[in-house]
This record gives sequence, C-alpha cells and structure tokens, in this order.
Amino acid sequence: MRVLLSILFLLQALFANSYVDAYLQGGVEKVERMIEKRLEDAAYWEKTLGDQNVTYGYYQDNAYETIIVCDKSEPILNVYDQNMSKIFSIPAVVGKIKGDKRVEGDLKTPVGVYNFTKKITKLDPFYGPLAYVTNYPNFFDRMHKKNGSGIWLHGYPMDQSEKENTKGCVAIENDNLLSLDKQIHYKKSLFIINERGTLTTNKGEVSAILAFIYRWRNAWKYDRYEQYIGMYDEQFKRFDGKDKKQFARMKKRIFEIASKKQIHFSDIEITPYPNSMHHKIFKVRMDEVYDASNHHFEGKKELYLRMNDDGKITIMMER
Repeated sequence: MRVLLSILFLLQALFANSYVDAYLQGGVEKVERMIEKRLEDAAYWEKTLGDQNVTYGYYQDNAYETIIVCDKSEPILNVYDQNMSKIFSIPAVVGKIKGDKRVEGDLKTPVGVYNFTKKITKLDPFYGPLAYVTNYPNFFDRMHKKNGSGIWLHGYPMDQSEKENTKGCVAIENDNLLSLDKQIHYKKSLFIINERGTLTTNKGEVSAILAFIYRWRNAWKYDRYEQYIGMYDEQFKRFDGKDKKQFARMKKRIFEIASKKQIHFSDIEITPYPNSMHHKIFKVRMDEVYDASNHHFEGKKELYLRMNDDGKITIMMER
C-alpha cells in the first residue's frame, strides 16, 4: 500500500490531479488504461525521444554497441556507435553482380538487416584473417523465398592480392578488418546492407511506429478485434504461411475464447529495413510476455511494418 501511495504521489506531481482522480474513481485499472492510452500518442513518444539520434533506428536499452552500415552503391562500410556517431569509414568490396540476392550462386550481396551469429578465425586464407557470419537468410528473406547461405563480412586473401568483388559477401582490407575486430563485439553489432545510398529514419517516423505498436497491443489486449485486424496489411504473411484471411479467422476464434489478457513489451528495436521493393519498411523486434486464460508465452516478437506515403502503417509480416 505504501508503494502504491508513493506512485500516486509521483503521478500527482507530474500530471496534476488527473491520475489520482482516475484512481479514486476507478482504481488501478482506470489509471492503467489512461497510461496505455498515452502510449498510443506519437506526440508523447516525440517528447520522450527528445534529442536522441535515431538515424539508423531506435534501440531500447542500447541493444547494440555498434551499427555497421554497408552502402553497396559506393561500396563503403560505415561504423557507428550506439549514439549514432561515426567511428570510421572504410572502402568495401561486394558481390560481382548488382541487385538483391535471391538464390544460391547468383553472386549478389543481399540487401537487409542482419546479425552476426559467430566469428571464424580458422578459415581458408582466401577470406583473410577472420570472418563474421551473418544470419542470411533471415525471416524477411525466407518469407520472400530467398535462399543461399554463407554471407560473411571478411577480409582479403592472405597473399594480399587485390580483390575486385566477392561471391556475395562483404569484404574489407585485412588491416581494417583487424582494426574493426578490436572495436566491436560481433554479438552486439547490427549489420545493415543497402543498395542505393544509406537508408535512414527520423524521430517522427520512430514516434509514429512506437504509437502504432501500442495501439496494436491495446486493441489485442482489450479485444477490439476489428481495430486489431485492420492494422494488418492486405498482403500480410505470418511465419507459418497464413495470409490475412486465414490469420483473421484464427484470431477471431482466439479473441472469442481468450480472457484476462496481459501483454507486455520490452527491449523494443526499430530498424529501417532496406529492400528491393522500394517500400518504406521497418523491422520491429522486442521481448513479449503474453498471459491469458488459455495461453502463456515469453519470447521474441518480430514484426515487419510498412509505412505508406500518407503515413499509414500496416503489419506486413509477423512471427
């Protein structure tokens, strides 16, 4: 009770009497709904973000120490710290054939957002002193029927012969690679590859996406089915292959039987996602805790959102 009174005192100091009045009228549940409604407001998020630099995305709790961005059109590799300040910029070599990778052996470097899964130091001297292995094909790639494997960030041949292109990887000169290795932790680095210039975002877009995420969550939590399903793109695909009509039928049944839902998101990541469709797409990844009368889940939630020219946001893919 003492903790609750302390929270109410703080809320009163911050927001005059509105939250205290709500508590007196409807208890904690009414206060909770007021807070949840506030999270649906893009203006709230713009104010919360303040002067935070979100050029290459929003990463709650500093999920990544470094953001590595490869612009295939130059090609060049830029490395940024978690404050989006450039650490260094170095020339790179990419796949022999231009365009987004689609199939094994097409000699193209993929376009997208990737994580490094491991670092290899015992490898063929052709790849230099070490290599970082990416998670290509990722969820987005597989849903678009792309295949292949072995996309790395690696060095030049150890005999120091010049490298004109790769079979689809990204390569940098060995001294630069060793310098990079001293400055990053590969598991805490995000690798963004784009074809035509550098893809960036801004505070307005990130705020709109954060507000959208909480509108979607609240529609889900409070059984507003029509609002919820309306937030999905007409071309939506779920990880198991369900399209929007199939997904809507499944969710309709779940909404009818699930009750007392609690849904909590944390460690939200929002990344502008390069793509060959030339859509404005954002990858959203977060920790989710879902608890209802019929099901409990704790794990990662991954969404791909499309933002149209008019600012409307829809969910393209989900897992």
